[in-house]
Amino acid sequence: MERPNWDEFFIAIATVYSSRGSCDRLRVACLLVRDKKIVSAGYNGSMAGTPTCDEVGHDILNDHCARSLHAELNALSNSKCDLNGATTYVTYTPCLGCVKQLGQNGISRIVYVGEYDNKDGGRIDAYCREKGIKLEQFAKNPEMVVSTIFKKIFNRLQGPGGIFRDIVLPSALFGPRHANIRLMDGGKLIIFEGIDGCGKSTQIKLLEKYLIQKGYQVFVTKEPGGGLPDFRERIFALKEEGEENLAEKELELFEEDRRVHNLEKVLPALAAGKIVLQDRGGLSTKTYQGHGRGLDLERIEKANARATYGREADLTFFLDINVKDALDRLAKDSTRTLNRFEKEEFLEKVKMGYLEEALKLTKTGKLRTIWADDPPYVIFEKIKEVIEEKLGL
Repeated sequence: MERPNWDEFFIAIATVYSSRGSCDRLRVACLLVRDKKIVSAGYNGSMAGTPTCDEVGHDILNDHCARSLHAELNALSNSKCDLNGATTYVTYTPCLGCVKQLGQNGISRIVYVGEYDNKDGGRIDAYCREKGIKLEQFAKNPEMVVSTIFKKIFNRLQGPGGIFRDIVLPSALFGPRHANIRLMDGGKLIIFEGIDGCGKSTQIKLLEKYLIQKGYQVFVTKEPGGGLPDFRERIFALKEEGEENLAEKELELFEEDRRVHNLEKVLPALAAGKIVLQDRGGLSTKTYQGHGRGLDLERIEKANARATYGREADLTFFLDINVKDALDRLAKDSTRTLNRFEKEEFLEKVKMGYLEEALKLTKTGKLRTIWADDPPYVIFEKIKEVIEEKLGL
């Protein structure tokens, strides 16, 4: 596992240190490093012993918070050694005043992340040239700190001897509050949608076999029940007749199942670089509880985003079939009885919902509609073509 280089290492430490910043207009941290050793550090905040912005709010003067000292100044005041030839690592573009203070104290190199318009008229660059300070932008977009540096660090720490070697990092690090868990997401998420009887299960089995033969790691799952079987049982235990707020209760259970499912199974599988084949996802809830039951579509979209932590499917297949044909297929299965989601009148609403949503999603390139009344091998050939075209698998 590749080690982070020194710049990556110190930027990562500065990023963590910035979490101590007490002014939420911009939480910044600064490290002072000499001979590859941290000799001082500071974050933006109020004078020691005085109330912080987090506690009492900002004191705005000329569009700046007068209460807070900049991270660079705090780092300089905390330093107890000679800084000649030292490097500064800072998590945002330093201002003109801080650049001059750093230069006055012997700093020879400033490495920063992000891009902030200090409205200095080019003086920062000019003064750094005059003083012989190397001014280096490590990354224009702070997202690189996560996508590159922390990815490298946590990949290494999940390897031999690493402290996280036995931990599923997306679950352990981020938890349910965060909406965008993509730290080590190297896999692909492919979701199959459509009413029951359209052949989703058959196509997922065919695709699983095909991808495994090509050497990919594949994880197959489904909703509901992907989180815990208990959720599926509770969903189907609800009674259509006499059940108050049926749609609301369905939505609550579906979304909680989805949240647990993604947190404990889907996201870790993607983090491990696997291809996830999933039978149903958020689009099912939108069509069944939204178009079918009449719940607000925007509300369901937001609930889906929270439950999936913002991780959308890389590709969705909508297997389209006539409702009556699907019900005929289901009737031939002697091992099952139709449930409340499989009534013809209700499914016609759901089918129209799928067509409406598919029309919108097709424009994004992330959904393909495939006619599902053809023989399974014909359908699968079409799926393979799309998989190769869209995902290069």
